Amino acid sequence: MRRIGGQVPTVYRVRAFSQNAGFATPSVGARRHVVQEDAAIHTLASFGTSRQNVVDQHFHPMAALASRIVKRTPAGGTARRVVYGVIGLGFFGEKHAETAASLPQVDLRAVCTRRDARRRQIKKRVGARNDYRDYHDLLADSAIEAVSVVTHVDDHAAPTIAALEAGKHVLLEKPMARTVAECDAIIAAAKKANRILMVGHICRFNPRYAAVREAIAAGKLGRIVSMYARRNIPAERSAGILENIGPLLGDGIHDTDLMLWMTGDRIKSVYAQSLSVRGLKHPDLGWGMYRFRSGAIGVIENVWFLPAGTPFRIDNGWSARGVGSIQETIGDRFPGRPGDVSAAA
Repeated sequence: MRRIGGQVPTVYRVRAFSQNAGFATPSVGARRHVVQEDAAIHTLASFGTSRQNVVDQHFHPMAALASRIVKRTPAGGTARRVVYGVIGLGFFGEKHAETAASLPQVDLRAVCTRRDARRRQIKKRVGARNDYRDYHDLLADSAIEAVSVVTHVDDHAAPTIAALEAGKHVLLEKPMARTVAECDAIIAAAKKANRILMVGHICRFNPRYAAVREAIAAGKLGRIVSMYARRNIPAERSAGILENIGPLLGDGIHDTDLMLWMTGDRIKSVYAQSLSVRGLKHPDLGWGMYRFRSGAIGVIENVWFLPAGTPFRIDNGWSARGVGSIQETIGDRFPGRPGDVSAAA
């Protein structure tokens, strides 16, 4: 093996997997210990981080936004609730409304969509005070401090910029927008209005990913040289989704963000390929490869064409490999896809 600085380098792997996947945390000697839902928190002992510290720091993005708003405008006390609105009530918009109604930090004031029956249904179910057909009317409510923008990605820019110009803080569902120009316009509006703009990269709030980021930041993995992520779903559940968005933009964006967030690095070049199997509006699968400024390589896999009969759960994995001194490997226990649980010296 090639020596670096007179020593044989040891390459270890750390993997963070989806909420439904178990974790194995073997020692270099291949000792296995399998844990379940909050697996990453359990593994933090090997990284020297307390369970409570992670629980305190990593929670829901909407709650995090509300906390930041209260800190910026403390009038009324730190226990006050942030008055909130939701613009867009599709599948994910409904989830935003449900979340806003359930969080103790948030007071859901209003919901908005052009579909009358849908708007009334969601308003009644989540207990919002008001409902609006036009988002401009919602933004005219001076009591509302923050909004979620959960319209179709093609329609993100206009309501987001309008909300910021109206003095609202914004939680913007990902992807941020369709074009770089629209993203730049949204950022400029946030800066001009001096309001918080949070893009809905929810994976940052998953303790599994947070644990790996803390390990990387602490130097436990040494220099990161390789990252790989997959986020795949069954073909029978993706046909309708592919009429609206493709797999790389829809799911690959999660893992692209994680790679940037985990490492603090920047992407130097990109190579990607996609393939249309069923002739739908967007391709069924896509792969991307990144070269980072540090020299590291990242690969994302997004296959929205898993075989018929595949259970509807995301085949989801994220891994980073570094040249360093960490002595633990975290591997997945995905059904039908055994975890890689050995450290390679």
